[in-house]
Amino acid sequence: MLDGLVALELIAVSFLGLVFGSFASALIYRIPRDIPWVFQSSKETANKEACRSACPHCGYVLRVRDLIPLFSWLLLRGKCRQCRAPISPMYPLAELCTLAGFVAVYYGFGLEWPYLALYLMVPTLVALLFIDMEHFILPDELVLSAGILGALHWGLLWMRSSIGTNEIISQYIAGAAVFALFAWLLGTIVSRLLKKDALGFGDVKFFAVAGLWLGVMNLAYFAVLSGFFGVLFGLIWQKCGKGEVFPFGPALIMALFVLLFI
Repeated sequence: MLDGLVALELIAVSFLGLVFGSFASALIYRIPRDIPWVFQSSKETANKEACRSACPHCGYVLRVRDLIPLFSWLLLRGKCRQCRAPISPMYPLAELCTLAGFVAVYYGFGLEWPYLALYLMVPTLVALLFIDMEHFILPDELVLSAGILGALHWGLLWMRSSIGTNEIISQYIAGAAVFALFAWLLGTIVSRLLKKDALGFGDVKFFAVAGLWLGVMNLAYFAVLSGFFGVLFGLIWQKCGKGEVFPFGPALIMALFVLLFI
């Protein structure tokens, strides 16, 4: 049985997971549609209105009671309060995925402050996963955010003296460059063999982010695991009748998430 403190921590982590999952679902909907997801200026009413969540069918502006992660969707039975149009199951799925990610980070690393970036990485990866599955893109702003979080992660560990400057440079900064070069060369070779694009530039940039997080020594593991997830995801994608072309981003994201715990 869980002791009292662990139970309270787990409840708090789960709650934050749902909250950040709601944020991830907002990113999933807004970024591909070029809808602002932050207030660009506190003096511009138009930007404020654009940033408010609303039903995409009738324009009903959501109230606090409509924005409770997971529970609002369940209580409304997946329909808009105003027009009763269906609400995409993407929202609760993204929230549940983020919750699961937060719990995984908690059990793997606890609540120590040097691992803050790992928690923030979860909604970023969830947003990238869902966006790539729907739109076949890995948005630059999210990939850059994942890279900044990687730098923050090693910076926090450096502040705690858990890692040295030389190791950060030789393993993780170098890892970003080596991973990106490997992905670019692999994509170029495979594209020429197949005579079609095999790896998007967004995937190459994500390789660089993975290298920053994992380091040079994990390139082989990341490549093999990404390939495994890619084959598995491609088979599922075709079995679902979605065609032969499928996004490779989900395989990269899953491989990175798994290796962060190994």
